[in-house]
Amino acid sequence: MYQSIGRQRFRAGDVTCTAGPGWPELADARPVVRVDMEFLSPTTFRQGPGHLPLPVPYNVFYWPWRVWQAYAPPADLPDDWLDWCRDEVFVTDHRLETAPVRIAGQSELKGFVGWARFETHKGTREQLRLLHALAQLAVYTGVGYKTTMGLGAVAVHKPASAG
Repeated sequence: MYQSIGRQRFRAGDVTCTAGPGWPELADARPVVRVDMEFLSPTTFRQGPGHLPLPVPYNVFYWPWRVWQAYAPPADLPDDWLDWCRDEVFVTDHRLETAPVRIAGQSELKGFVGWARFETHKGTREQLRLLHALAQLAVYTGVGYKTTMGLGAVAVHKPASAG
């Protein structure tokens, strides 16, 4: 019997492990100016006392960036990358819908599912490389609130090269 959370369908008895890219492969990601992400399960971000069900670039890339900083072998990552992301990466297209999900009994959390394009017109080669690497990492870390419960699952579509 299949279950679903948002658009993500699964069957608990049908689990397979797939090796993702290693840290060296992520560090060698090619620079990109555009990343298309599909939000497969309801996604939301903590904001003060509430939640923000919108794919703000800083929020989307925050958790993968934190995972990279905590677990990757020492790498020369720009400390100000998240600031650059907040100021220079924008949602330029999207197809999103609100997706409520029940958690903890009667509590309902409103997230979103769908697709969004993140794009920049300004960035160093290293910033653009990290944009691509963090998008790839997000597939394995998830993004947003309650990722350990299956929320915030994403897929990344082939990115546009930085040229």
